[in-house]
This record gives sequence, structure tokens and C-alpha cells, in this order.
Amino acid sequence: MAVVIENGGKIFLGRKAEGQSDQGKWVLPGGHVEDGEPVNVAAQREMQEEVGGVDSDSLEQVGRPFLHETDSPRQGHHEHVCSTFRATKTGEPAVDSREFADWAWFRPEDIRRLELADWTERVLKDLGFIKSG
Repeated sequence: MAVVIENGGKIFLGRKAEGQSDQGKWVLPGGHVEDGEPVNVAAQREMQEEVGGVDSDSLEQVGRPFLHETDSPRQGHHEHVCSTFRATKTGEPAVDSREFADWAWFRPEDIRRLELADWTERVLKDLGFIKSG
């Protein structure tokens, strides 16, 4: 799942650390749902693990889930369904440096210049944050 975290018209993106899936690319926070875990609970957990300082009460599911294929150093090639959530920042982020080599808040018009992971680009296009093309 992916979480679009907004703050004052800007969107949080992290650049994946070495050894992570999508290493070197900019991504939204997110991750996998644990066995038996509701997807909204997984979104809250991943958001707090990777970023922190986010209003979990503002979390809402948006967009339509889609099938995503990926390669990961730990899991190899696999497919999963990507559900998307939105939330707002309430405090200072406590970013997990094992997950992200760098992070920043971006205005939607500045995101196109970044090297985005495919799934992040799809989510941001689907939600209208970046234009197709």
C-alpha cells in the first residue's frame, strides 16, 4: 500500500536507501500488509514506522487498488495489490534512515523532475498530483 502524506500543499517523498526495493528512486511511504492485518491498520503502521509525525485520524483510503509487479532483494519478483491512502502531517517527521537515504516535501509541479518508482508515479497520476505525459 502507499500513503500520500500532505503538508501545506506539499507531498512527502523519500529516496530509497541502498539495498531496498526501488533503491535510489523517490517513493511514497508504504509497504506490505501482514497476514491477517486490515489494510488501513497496515497503512497506519507503515506510515508511523517510516515517517512518524502523521495524523493517523486523517488517514483515508482513496483511489482504486491496482496490481503492481516488483523485484525486491529479500522477496525476489512478486506481485501485490497496491491500495492508496491519504493523510496529513501533524508533527516533525521521524524518517527511518534504513528505509530512506533522503527525503523532502515536494510541490506537485516539482515532482516530475524526480526519478520516481513506477508505482509511486502511478498513484500520483491517478490522484491528479502530476499530469500524464
